[in-house]
Amino acid sequence: MRLERKWREGSHWRKRYEPPRSTYQRLCAPGILPLKERRQLRERYESLDPFDLKDDLEEKFKQILHPQAQMIGLPPKPALGFPPREARAKTQSSPPCSFYLASAHPKMYQHQETGR
Repeated sequence: MRLERKWREGSHWRKRYEPPRSTYQRLCAPGILPLKERRQLRERYESLDPFDLKDDLEEKFKQILHPQAQMIGLPPKPALGFPPREARAKTQSSPPCSFYLASAHPKMYQHQETGR
């Protein structure tokens, strides 16, 4: 949200904001970018997949944070408790979110399993 205007009423400042828009939407507004650059930006935006971006980031984090595990051949753990891309593609329906959290952080979520 960007500040659209600000004015004073007595001892108070009143503010009005523009409707929320993403950076992409602001750049695609008429008069900001030339048509060719806007087209390139739109193609790039439409080609991005948030799940693939997340998987790529997790892979890079694993390489940075756990380099020894890869050298000795330990199986990788999902960084955030979500199943890897292959497992996501095979499942039709996803279990509740607490399943992923409990499997990723068993000590933090023991009360869910034991009822405490």
